[in-house]
Amino acid sequence: SGATIAETREILKQADESYGVRSAVLYALFVPQDQAADEGFGAQQAASMALTRRSQTTEARDDDQLMLVLVPAEGAPIQKLSGVSRKQALRQTELFRMAVSDPEDPWSYAPLGRQMYSWLFAPVAAEVEQLRLNNVMYTLAPGLRTIPLAAMMNGDEFIVERYGVSVIPSVDLLETDFGSSAPPAQVLAAGATEFEQLTDLPAVSVELAAIAERQDSVNVLLDNAFTPENVAAAQAEGQATMVHLATHAEFKPGDVENSYLQFWESQLTLEDVSKLGWSELELLILSACTTAISSPEAELGFAGLAAASGVESTIGSLWTVSDVGTLALMAEFYGQLGKTPLRFEALRQAQLEMLRGETQIANQTLLTERGDIELPVELGLPDAAQFSHPFYWSGFSLVGNPWW
Repeated sequence: SGATIAETREILKQADESYGVRSAVLYALFVPQDQAADEGFGAQQAASMALTRRSQTTEARDDDQLMLVLVPAEGAPIQKLSGVSRKQALRQTELFRMAVSDPEDPWSYAPLGRQMYSWLFAPVAAEVEQLRLNNVMYTLAPGLRTIPLAAMMNGDEFIVERYGVSVIPSVDLLETDFGSSAPPAQVLAAGATEFEQLTDLPAVSVELAAIAERQDSVNVLLDNAFTPENVAAAQAEGQATMVHLATHAEFKPGDVENSYLQFWESQLTLEDVSKLGWSELELLILSACTTAISSPEAELGFAGLAAASGVESTIGSLWTVSDVGTLALMAEFYGQLGKTPLRFEALRQAQLEMLRGETQIANQTLLTERGDIELPVELGLPDAAQFSHPFYWSGFSLVGNPWW
C-alpha cells in the first residue's frame, strides 16, 4: 500500500514550511474506459487508486484512458481526463523521446513536446497556476517513465522555464526529515576516461576537476583508482552523502544481471550495488549512462537503483548523452548547488543556463555561471559548442527526493 492522501499532504506542507517551495504530486495513470466515463468516479477514488497501485500493469488495455490526479498540500485531489488512450499516449511518448534525443533534428521535438504538454500537464495547468506551485513531482504509469518531462512545451516555452519537474516512484520513498537545509559537505566523485570495450569519455577528467573546484570537500577517484573496492572504502572512510559517478551505466530489460555500472576494469551489477555502502546516501549522480526503454522493469532503472540501495534520489540520463554536454551540465549543476537547498531547482537552473546559451564552449573554454573552465587541447574537445537543443539537457532526470 502507498501513502495516504493525508500523509502526502502532510509531506508537501512540511516541504513548503521548510523550504518555501509549493509542491504537488501529479499522478499520470491509465484507467479502464468504463471507469473513466463514470461520473461517480471521483478525484478521491482516482487518487487512492494511484496511491495504492504503483504498477499499472495488470490487465492493461489499449483503450484505457489517461487520467491526471493532482494532489496538492491543501484541498481535495484534482482529477482530469486527458482524452487520450493508452495506445496513443505510449506511441507518442516513444516518438517524443526519439525526437528529443536526436541533436541533428532541430524541430521535430517541438510539436511532439506541445502534444505531450497538452496531455500530461495542460489539463491541470489552471489549478497549478491557482495553487501557485513551483514544483511538480510526477508519478508515471509504465510506458510514460522515459518521457523527457523538462522538454514538454507550452507554445514556445519549455515547462522547465516555469516549473520544476521531477519523478518519484512512490510518495512512500520521499524523505520526510526536513532538518537539513544545505547540500552535503562531503562528495565522492569518481569515473574513467578510457574503456576497453566502451566509448571513451575524455571530458570526465575535466568534469571531476570542476566538481572538486565547486565543492568544499571532494574525494576524487579517476581511471585506475576507480574500482568498486576503492569506492566502497572511500565511502566508508569519508561518509560521503553524495556520490557522483562519471562512467557508463546501462539498465537492460529482463534479469537485473544484464544491467551494470562500469568501473575501470570491471562491471558491477545492480544486485551488487548494495555492497558499496549507499544506504545513507542522499544523492547519486550517474552522469554518462543509458537506460533501456523496452520494458517496465528497465523504465524504473534509476528509481529502482535508488530505492533498493536506500538512496534518497538519483540523477541520470534517459539516453546516451554527449560527453562534452554532460560536462557542461554537471559543471553548472554543481555551481548551482551552493545557492539552493532544492535539488530540482539546482538541476532546473543548470538546464536553463544551457537552454539559453549562457553555458557554452567558446575558444576552447567552457563558460559557466561560476566561472570559466579551460579545456585541455589534448582531450580533443570542440573549440566551440552550444547546448540549447533539449538533447543536451532534458535527458537528465531527477528521480526521488527533490529537496535536501
